Amino acid sequence: MKAIQSFKQEFHAEMGGVMAAIKTTQADIQKCGGRIDEAEQRISTAEDEIIGLKNEVERLTKKSKILTNKVEDLEGRSRRNNIRILESPKKKKWIADILTITPPILERAHRITTRQSSTSRPRTFIVKCLNHRDRERIMKAAKSHKELTYKENKVSFLPDLPAETYRQQRQYDGVRKKLREYGLFKHRIIYPARLLLTNEERTYVFDTPADVDAYIKSLKQVPND
Repeated sequence: MKAIQSFKQEFHAEMGGVMAAIKTTQADIQKCGGRIDEAEQRISTAEDEIIGLKNEVERLTKKSKILTNKVEDLEGRSRRNNIRILESPKKKKWIADILTITPPILERAHRITTRQSSTSRPRTFIVKCLNHRDRERIMKAAKSHKELTYKENKVSFLPDLPAETYRQQRQYDGVRKKLREYGLFKHRIIYPARLLLTNEERTYVFDTPADVDAYIKSLKQVPND
């Protein structure tokens, strides 16, 4: 009987220790649970803030794009009557003489590059016509010649475009080369950066080089790359 009584006492003592350990563990679990709940709340709040920031970034990005487009449009309009003229480095003075061939009304003209040597690249001049009609008349006359020369010196007349518009137009260089390879020569860039193509008496306007490339591949006589 004494042995049984001793066993019971030891058992109760051990169980007391186990129960105390369980209570401690439960308390720790509750603390962890509280911390997890707090962490989840913080994560949820952070996610909401991130979503809000992403939406704000998207809004500002769209607004920035709109403002950028407006600035580019205003810059393009301000250059509407401009002509960029490339002069051969060999020439001395020719602007006043060459313009008397088709005398426009000029508002102003200025040089934007200087010649460092006789072998340097052509100097660039910007000429601003007083009205758009004169500008178009000069450009049309320039385009009617494959090559313009004045006193055996080459002269090039180019539109004066904003840098971004020029970059967008240059993106068509690859597909324009393809069009020429496939015998499609009646095409040109229209402002600000679209391509106008005439093929088999039909006219097409493409907004991106990818659209032009897709059209080329769709032609039966043109094999897919």
